[in-house]
Amino acid sequence: LVDSGTVKKHPKLLVGGVWCIADLEYEFTEDKAVSPWVLSTLKPIQLSHFDFDGYVEARKQFTTDEWIDLLVQSIGFNPDMFGKRSKLTQLVRLIPFCERNYNLIELGPKGTGKSHIYSEFSPHGILISGGEVTVPKLFVNNSSGKIGLVGYWDCVAFDEFAGKQKRVDKALVDVMKNYMANKSFSRGVETLGAEASMVFVGNTQHTVPYMLKHSDLFCELPDKFYDSAFLDRIHFYIPGWEIDIIRGEMFSSGYGFVVDYLAEILRSLRNHDYSDR
Repeated sequence: LVDSGTVKKHPKLLVGGVWCIADLEYEFTEDKAVSPWVLSTLKPIQLSHFDFDGYVEARKQFTTDEWIDLLVQSIGFNPDMFGKRSKLTQLVRLIPFCERNYNLIELGPKGTGKSHIYSEFSPHGILISGGEVTVPKLFVNNSSGKIGLVGYWDCVAFDEFAGKQKRVDKALVDVMKNYMANKSFSRGVETLGAEASMVFVGNTQHTVPYMLKHSDLFCELPDKFYDSAFLDRIHFYIPGWEIDIIRGEMFSSGYGFVVDYLAEILRSLRNHDYSDR
């Protein structure tokens, strides 16, 4: 048995569950309809409640530069190792977690941590290989009616997205372009909406001077995505060549937000509109 006070204090117990340290007591009863197990104490080791108003008030105690440094430390990096532009470039990777239907692409050299944020940082995002994507898996299975990844996750990231010779389903590209533009997709005669942001990360094979001289910055994309209708729906292109290859001394040993807490901050921000500021 769990008392109502515990549930009110930790509302996430009723949603997806929370990892906890708990003490259970056995209370004998002759009534077989009553559970003999009683939850006496419960200590979450994962965030079980998020106070957005408290977060907003605490944010006011920091300057903008202090806040940027805190966020950089929270994603594991030492802010002293980065310039202002480099810090902001790192933090742009977080935008899809706090903005609905935000489409982001990052192409750059290997070893710059392009996919790490999307695979390890937030429990509300998922990283999938570009070759594993199908229309039923990403959007909807018309046979079963089961909604795909965009209906369950805040952010869907595609790893190893670059590659001129990659085989891509044209039907997937068409549905994806419609979703990125209209935030909706079709299931037979029915139109469904979703709020998942999309991120595309991949490696470049050539230097920037080479790409600018012989082609352009999107030349590494698969042919079916090398299309103005798709590129026009991208909100931000992270210049991956400006990001240093990760080295041991770049990691932080200072204080930052617990990952669960920062993930909840970003998710809560999806419900707020700051476009008028």
